Amino acid sequence: RAGQTLARINGALASAELQQADATLKSAQAEYDRIVKLDERKLTSAATVEGATARLAQAKAASAMARANFKSAYISSPHPGIVSRRYIATGEFASMGAPLCDVLDVRKLKVIGQLAEQHASKVDEGREVDVKFDALDGLVLKGMIKRVGIQADAHSRTFDLEVHVDNPEGKLRPGML
Repeated sequence: RAGQTLARINGALASAELQQADATLKSAQAEYDRIVKLDERKLTSAATVEGATARLAQAKAASAMARANFKSAYISSPHPGIVSRRYIATGEFASMGAPLCDVLDVRKLKVIGQLAEQHASKVDEGREVDVKFDALDGLVLKGMIKRVGIQADAHSRTFDLEVHVDNPEGKLRPGML
């Protein structure tokens, strides 16, 4: 499902940095609150208030940065689906920006086919169709025509056809005929 953790980087250091940043933020917030109360009673200088304000802002920024680093230790799926291929094994080092795995959402698939020219004038984009799959013992799935080519292939006299097929049970898999 979307957001599910696919990989975790050793986050011990990031976790410790986050705890330290949160503790610093808590201390800076307490110091700021004390100085503001003193300032309300005119018992401190403007420079002291400015210093506490600056320390609080720095602590908030450090906490946000540590939280972002901690979250980046967990790599999650951008969309629902299944892991179809892994490019890295547990314990291996990964390069920044390198793919770790492929996640495929097979609930709706794109079927690419050919349409005989004698049928081209009878088919419109947006039309619902039944698609039969020989690889699945003649299973028929509902689909929607998304694109019909505008020019016939000179040799086969067929038009390109793209149909998006609902695959709620996941029986159809990418690459099947």
